[in-house]
Amino acid sequence: MVNDMNYEIIDNYLPKDKHAALVGMIENREFEWYFIKGIITANDGSYMFNHRFYNSDNGAIQESKWFTMVNELLLTSLNYTKLFRVKCNLYTQQKSPPGLWHSDHTFFHKTAIYYINTNNGYTELENGKQVESVANRLCILKEPIAHRIINQTDTPLRSNINITYL
Repeated sequence: MVNDMNYEIIDNYLPKDKHAALVGMIENREFEWYFIKGIITANDGSYMFNHRFYNSDNGAIQESKWFTMVNELLLTSLNYTKLFRVKCNLYTQQKSPPGLWHSDHTFFHKTAIYYINTNNGYTELENGKQVESVANRLCILKEPIAHRIINQTDTPLRSNINITYL
């Protein structure tokens, strides 16, 4: 475990059976993926697929039939008091420049990134720290910290679950 004032990295975060259940969920043929042109902005030249479980941008809205499962397997362990957004990201292998620096919201929040699979992609924090994509790793940003994605080149897919909360 790596613990810094602003972030924490926890390997082997979930028991193996819970991690396997999350992998099985997103690999299920009935799990819906939506194409997103632009990862941070519509014209940033990148693309991805995502699945929103929950979004409070326009009120508290559970957007997915899979929310209960992800809540039981992963979210409750965060001891959240308020959820803002929960989504699963799926990146295809693509040659693209690093993602744009961003913070997930303009207000105070925490961000948890749960890595589904291992690959050579990573999340880069504004302080230069590189959080490698390792299956069953959780990275908690304890405050709004600028970060960006670096796409993988060694596997066809990279996936993670991004949670913003208090």
